[in-house]
Amino acid sequence: MMRKLVSTWDRFWFAPQSATDLAICRILFFGGIFCWRLTMDSGRWGELGAAFWFPIRLFRDLGLPLLDPAALRALDFVWLVALALSCVGWMTRASTLVSLVVGVYLIGLPHNFGKIHHSDAVVLFVLVALALSHCGDAISVDAVQRRRRGEPAPRPSGEYRWPIRVAWLGWVLLYSAAGVAKIRNGGAAWVFSDSFRNILLEHHYTHHPLVTWGLALADHPLACHLLAAGTILVETLSPLALCSRRLRGFLIPALATMQIGIWFVLGVRFDWYLLVLVFWIPWSSLAASASPTDRAARDSRAEPVPLA
Repeated sequence: MMRKLVSTWDRFWFAPQSATDLAICRILFFGGIFCWRLTMDSGRWGELGAAFWFPIRLFRDLGLPLLDPAALRALDFVWLVALALSCVGWMTRASTLVSLVVGVYLIGLPHNFGKIHHSDAVVLFVLVALALSHCGDAISVDAVQRRRRGEPAPRPSGEYRWPIRVAWLGWVLLYSAAGVAKIRNGGAAWVFSDSFRNILLEHHYTHHPLVTWGLALADHPLACHLLAAGTILVETLSPLALCSRRLRGFLIPALATMQIGIWFVLGVRFDWYLLVLVFWIPWSSLAASASPTDRAARDSRAEPVPLA
């Protein structure tokens, strides 16, 4: 039994996988952060001054200071360059490492002004995994340069699987923690009270939801109770997506739909969560199924061969 458990654990993390999957995730992940950060100005945090600076433990233990606005804007530029290079896969080892180091500071910066956010921690886990991985071995400038030097194309390997699994683990942990927190702190009252209904009403007037469906849902208490129960159920069971392909096909789309619904109905955007969602998509399998050659092969296997 122990040998079987070890084998299952090893296959989960290190079964051979195509370098294409990790490469596409790298492109979409770093490209998504790059596009999102284009409209951000970290220099505004430096304008608040030291009076509002309450460093979190990471910044306090490492002695990271609040930089002046000019230095923060320079870091913004350095991060954008590193993100762009990581996206295209040029000097991938160095660019992903710079993306991680600068990203830790800039992502952590807003947490030092009296409020801890919970929407971006998973990104740091993914940045660490990609900086330690071989994510630039395919669909990259580095890969083109290696081909020109006559080096062979990368074969399927566990090196291209474990970073994706790290993203999976981080994604389900943040949702399961949210579900457990609702059960622990609210219990049955979170489902059967007016808590969910009050959230819908409050956010309609304090945020900027894209639709007014929240007001309509608030008029139906049973619908609010069902949505609250469904939220806790899907969040709490999310770790099962790691070990069951069938449950993964239900839980991951359900969580993604829930997150998009929160954006539309409550006006709360969790861009980072949706960005990490790209690691759940089997890109090489989708590409193979869309290939005309692959479709023809499947059709030829499905159609009976006429006898002479």
